[in-house]
Amino acid sequence: MRLFGAALPNAAMLIMTPPDRVQSLKPPVSIHYILEAVREQLVIARDNGVAYFDVHGAMGGPGSMARIYRAGLADDMVHFTEKGGRYMGGRIASALWSGLARWLEANPTAGCSKL
Repeated sequence: MRLFGAALPNAAMLIMTPPDRVQSLKPPVSIHYILEAVREQLVIARDNGVAYFDVHGAMGGPGSMARIYRAGLADDMVHFTEKGGRYMGGRIASALWSGLARWLEANPTAGCSKL
């Protein structure tokens, strides 16, 4: 992040967590290192003042990959199907547009040149 920030000081950055992964369906048990990565990435984003999107949380949190797999949105409890990718992509796009709308409401003259 420091390297990119130094090279492109005006560039926006977004940290996205990994999706949930489960070791088994009954009961759905999330893989521990995914949960650790989610926690660590939030701290890194806060410490560096960059945007953060919790893919893991948007899926439904620990064990959610089992539900997504059963719904046919994942092939193997790791990789999304095309339909699953569209669903999660929509969640991400919606969050980005909502954040932009909130920012524009707070900064109504952003991007306007002074004539």
